[in-house]
Amino acid sequence: MNLTGFLRENGVGIRQHWLAVPSVGCVNRTVELAAERAPRMALLTHQGGCGMLRDDVAQFRDTLAGMLLNPNVAGGVVVGLGCETNQSADVTSLANRGRSAVTSLTLQAAGGVTTAAEAVCRLFEGRDAMVSRVQVAPGDLRVVVTVRDDAGPAGLAHAQHFATSLRGHGFDVLGPVAAVRDTGPATTGGSVPGIWARDDVTHAPSEVEALSVAAAQGAVIGVAFAGEATPVGSPVMPVIRVTSAPGAVFAADCQLAGPPGETTEQLLRLFEEVVNGRETVGESIGQRDFAPPRIAPTM
Repeated sequence: MNLTGFLRENGVGIRQHWLAVPSVGCVNRTVELAAERAPRMALLTHQGGCGMLRDDVAQFRDTLAGMLLNPNVAGGVVVGLGCETNQSADVTSLANRGRSAVTSLTLQAAGGVTTAAEAVCRLFEGRDAMVSRVQVAPGDLRVVVTVRDDAGPAGLAHAQHFATSLRGHGFDVLGPVAAVRDTGPATTGGSVPGIWARDDVTHAPSEVEALSVAAAQGAVIGVAFAGEATPVGSPVMPVIRVTSAPGAVFAADCQLAGPPGETTEQLLRLFEEVVNGRETVGESIGQRDFAPPRIAPTM
């Protein structure tokens, strides 16, 4: 494969994102306003950050930091309110492990929503400069392959065949079927405590949660198998949607057809194109699904 990407201090990415992240859900509109004024800015929104118990706060904070540490992210800003449980400065400190590409600000210090959005835009100025792609090796790229329950046995077989082929090419695959599950304070090889990836689709609370965890663990591209034709995306990584639904061009990048071997060959060609810059359906419509896992009940 002929693969290109961007060299970062913390790995190799395939996208050049500058990411705005709210530390608490009530700041979502502020980062949305900033992104409206700076269209090439990536953003992540959520409903967390306040009214959370200790274990959940720690996991949530590390998940956001993991998204900012994803190799597809060149830098970013964490926008806080100022009085929330999940303080923006704490997320920023975690995201700057090994580098200093993330900054933070709060609405209360900036003087309100409008002035904070303007401040985010000023931080974005000059960050959108084009960076040249360089040749990269398959082993430089971490991949996640997910299977939704409605894909059925056939979809699972296709996903496993494709993931095996990716491994054969030397890619770092989190799978072949990514799933997340609470395990208390323990972790098994990711940047997000309390969650882990295992090869058992029955333990995945949701497809979006699995993709979110994988992105926080450094996956730079996802391949998501499903039965229904629904678009899926991520704030920081392209996600190739593979579906068995007929006529799904409006929501999917590839349809299952023929035996797993034929689908894998077709997918590998598409995969190479997406790595090198081709937009997925999710990217083209601005799909940015994010669902961090929870441990404790919501307050």
